[in-house]
Amino acid sequence: MITGILTEDPGILGPGDEIITNAGSELRYYIVEEKPRVSKKKTWYNGRTRYIAVKCRVAMTQKTTSHVNQWNGKTYTNTYKTYEFTAPNENDPIVKVDLNFKQIYITNRYGSE
Repeated sequence: MITGILTEDPGILGPGDEIITNAGSELRYYIVEEKPRVSKKKTWYNGRTRYIAVKCRVAMTQKTTSHVNQWNGKTYTNTYKTYEFTAPNENDPIVKVDLNFKQIYITNRYGSE
């Protein structure tokens, strides 16, 4: 049996919390690295609290390819990111994630309660 907390308020998160949330049509597994900070902006229609994008660790692989434009000879690069739905480790990158108005499922609670 899986137990956790389902919330839409990122303000209750703390460093070390493991969360699952959506990103488009897929789910992503994050570990929160910092406490969410309140933004100066509010929503225009109901005044709900907004938060600044939160630093989270995520299991992701990056592949960079370089190409040469055949018309002008300039080199350009593309970076492809592939996210994995596994618990990230300490070697995985830290990204900033906008958690405003998303449903967040907290699987492991290590931050402040």
